[in-house]
Amino acid sequence: MNLTNEIDYTNDDINDICDEYMYELIYQYVKKNIENIKTTYNFEITDFRFEELTVCMKFHIKSVLNQPQSEQLMFGCFITDYEEADVLKHIFWHEFDNCNPKTITNFLFAFRTCYSYSKILDQIVDKKDLKKEEKTAVALIKFCKQEKIEKCCVCYEFNTVKTVCNHNLCRVCFQNIKIIYNEEDNIKYKECPMCRNCLLY
Repeated sequence: MNLTNEIDYTNDDINDICDEYMYELIYQYVKKNIENIKTTYNFEITDFRFEELTVCMKFHIKSVLNQPQSEQLMFGCFITDYEEADVLKHIFWHEFDNCNPKTITNFLFAFRTCYSYSKILDQIVDKKDLKKEEKTAVALIKFCKQEKIEKCCVCYEFNTVKTVCNHNLCRVCFQNIKIIYNEEDNIKYKECPMCRNCLLY
């Protein structure tokens, strides 16, 4: 999804909107790694938050074809599912005339204020389209699949994600469950709040 001209990443109040610690952390990380971002895709921020949900952001910067003064920032939002596999939610891109650490950091935080995670859609979506898309999804599930959307067994909010043991558990609540380490088998896991089944982490 191309976000050009959709987000005001030059907002002067960006530091008032965002957590100052996270802003400074990302700024320093981008500043330190900006040359690597332009040559590889291994730049990651592992604890980027969309309200309650924490995602892993992966980035890459490349020059725009036939536009030597412009660069394109590509980034993906990843989260980990119940079997420790990356679930790709979206890949976005945005063009900058001056792709420096400050503009990138400002943009990322402006992006965070404009987008939100939906438990019904299980996607990161534009806030202005959120209610409309959720209503459409609910209607499709109700009339096409003849099913009802259930509530998460922990927070009791409507949610469409289920565990491997078929219990409704949203990703936000899953992230908040304590990690258990089994030294004998050398594995980390979480327990399903409903049946205590092992959910790999």
